[in-house]
Amino acid sequence: MDTHSVKLVLGESNISTRHAFVSMLRQKGFSDINHAANFTALQNILKSSSVDLLVCDTNLEAGCLSQLISDIRQDKIGKNPFMVIIGLVTKAESGIIRSLVNAGIDDILIKPVSGLNLEKHLHMLAHHRKKFLATENYFGPDRRKDTRADQKSHVGTFVVPNPLDQAGIKVTPFQVKQQIEKTKKMVNDQFIERYAAELELSTGHLELLQSNKKMDEIPLTLNKIARASMVLRSKLGMSGFTQAINLCSDLLQLSTDVKARSEQFSQENVHEIRQVNHKIQNIIFPVSKPQEKPTRPTPMPVKKKKTSPAVTHNEAVPDVASQEELLKHLKKHA
Repeated sequence: MDTHSVKLVLGESNISTRHAFVSMLRQKGFSDINHAANFTALQNILKSSSVDLLVCDTNLEAGCLSQLISDIRQDKIGKNPFMVIIGLVTKAESGIIRSLVNAGIDDILIKPVSGLNLEKHLHMLAHHRKKFLATENYFGPDRRKDTRADQKSHVGTFVVPNPLDQAGIKVTPFQVKQQIEKTKKMVNDQFIERYAAELELSTGHLELLQSNKKMDEIPLTLNKIARASMVLRSKLGMSGFTQAINLCSDLLQLSTDVKARSEQFSQENVHEIRQVNHKIQNIIFPVSKPQEKPTRPTPMPVKKKKTSPAVTHNEAVPDVASQEELLKHLKKHA
């Protein structure tokens, strides 16, 4: 673990504890250390620079660590939603622990923290960091005991850039930024595919309900269409499908208006919703028509020498097993 190159931020209000912690971190090889005595200072650091590792006390003045972590993971603050985050607590209160875990924290340490304990946890995060789980309301380490549970609500799991584990590969700040941006795009694209597919499914289900006169189930399906439209619209800004943003807004408004007068639901409403959804699907999943090749005289057959079959190479997939494979995957497609 190359701690020398890690950009670390410590959030600790108590000055003596802060000095002791900084001293301990320097002994572990960390040299690029910034510290904050309150949330305002911490937020300013996160906004102005890229951070690899955040170590923060839950009692830091003038703010809520759980909310800050959630904002970091949802890319609302800071430049790196994949930064490693360690929380410091004075005692293991279940409510605080649950709140931190639900926000997307990587690890929690109980104060006082010994140098040996800190080193053990950093080593685990460097070499055995959990994959990240993406859902509509959560992005962070995947702590599910049963990975088969709740399959409908999650988009997928991802190996994310881990600054504590560069696997012996020297990377420049530009390459690190590239890793972060490409992984953000990869996750965002998965969200788009997931909710575009849900939109298509719900629209088809709406048509079926209308044709079978199951009017009592229509409001619930309209809710699903509105929700999928809203989530999809929020993800299209950093994609190549920005022309679908207004269409998602139209579909959200249309489904909301139709639900408000669901007792008057008609075939015309189904047609309107289907048309807007069709335009969205064509933008996100365009169907390319094969080009017609001009006819020409058939050439005389030429006897060719037998050659060995070409070796094909499968492209790496996003769900790779290690940080080293992720780096290679991102460099290959740079």
